[in-house]
Amino acid sequence: WLPGAQTTTVITVTPTITTTYTVNGSVGTCYGTKTISINVTSTPTVASSITNTTICSGTSVIANVTGATTYTWLPSGSGNTSTLTPSSTTVYTVTGSNGSCVSAPKNFTINVTTTPTVNITASSSTVCAGQTVTLTASGATAYSWLPGAQTTTVITVNPTSTTSYTVNGANGTCYGTKTITINVSSTPTIATSITNTTICNGKSVIASVTGATSYTWSPSGSGNTSTLTPSSTTVYTITGSNGSCVSSPKTFTVNVNSNPV
Repeated sequence: WLPGAQTTTVITVTPTITTTYTVNGSVGTCYGTKTISINVTSTPTVASSITNTTICSGTSVIANVTGATTYTWLPSGSGNTSTLTPSSTTVYTVTGSNGSCVSAPKNFTINVTTTPTVNITASSSTVCAGQTVTLTASGATAYSWLPGAQTTTVITVNPTSTTSYTVNGANGTCYGTKTITINVSSTPTIATSITNTTICNGKSVIASVTGATSYTWSPSGSGNTSTLTPSSTTVYTITGSNGSCVSSPKTFTVNVNSNPV
């Protein structure tokens, strides 16, 4: 045999490239020759490149493989470029083929960090001007608030007008966002006017109040205008309300003089 110079009927060869083998056969002094070519296809070596090996859940990476003519991916992927969106950390295996020659498997891991679902709870979503609200974030491991640039889980705010608060929550490099609006109602300031602050017994005065949508009078009176007939000098107190927001009390005195006998 050539190459190899073996003299047995059966030989085993391991060509690394396409090779032609020749056998010279003899019967006594008579010779015959035969040639055969063994075609060698290269066994591929697959290489991979990945845009990122650590991602946030819900995002993707692009993986490329080279070194073969066709590829088989597990658990997903195809061709020489695939967009991968694993929901959890996943090991991918790619084998490449040149015809019937298959590469050793190529493995790579995509690590998935959970993207936080951030939530905000408020002690109250509607407050009066001057009142504070406690906001509590949940769903992540670190937080950043706007406005205010605070970084604690719980913050206390004192909005003077209706304000939206946004918290960015992070798990490592993965972020989620949540916004809440705190509605602020104005606290009313009321004013009173009285036709006369000193009257004779048995007479009346008309008192009016403005600055709110509803009013509470003590010891008597109602609405935004009341006719008052005190039998003795009396201090009246009025508070005004805009919804749940109540004004400071407003007081006035009606002095009553006795009629002469």
